[in-house]
Amino acid sequence: MFKRLQGNARGCLMFEPLFILPYSCYLPYAALYMRELGVTGQGIGYITTLCLGLQIFTSFASGFLTDSMGRKRALLIYDLVSWSAATLLWAIAQNVWFFIAAAVFNSFLKVPNTAWYCLLVEDTEPKERSYVFNVLQLITVVGGLFAPLGDCWLSI
Repeated sequence: MFKRLQGNARGCLMFEPLFILPYSCYLPYAALYMRELGVTGQGIGYITTLCLGLQIFTSFASGFLTDSMGRKRALLIYDLVSWSAATLLWAIAQNVWFFIAAAVFNSFLKVPNTAWYCLLVEDTEPKERSYVFNVLQLITVVGGLFAPLGDCWLSI
């Protein structure tokens, strides 16, 4: 499957499972984790809305930041901010303010998302792009299967 892929598309898709597997395993439990630490259902809704609202603004800035910083640099820096820092804040959360801070950090995910898609397709031949996106869909769907398997494992 990866032999046909070349350049940045190959590198991006080879490492995508390292992102999609943990993401699909912990994301379904984020609201339960917040609830367990005393955040109300309404509070969870406000935090989610804050994150999604801020993503609108970071979406507008993502193209500019990606072009001015370069794809790989923007990907590295904003992945560290939007995923690593946000996930660390979720992991050490003690109250609702940690989740709010994590939502703010996580809202910058549109910058590495834009940079990653630019890297994925910029040196790919136009006739090969459908294959690249098919491989991406396959990785995403297979990775998504691990969330229910993780749930079964936790209930044993």
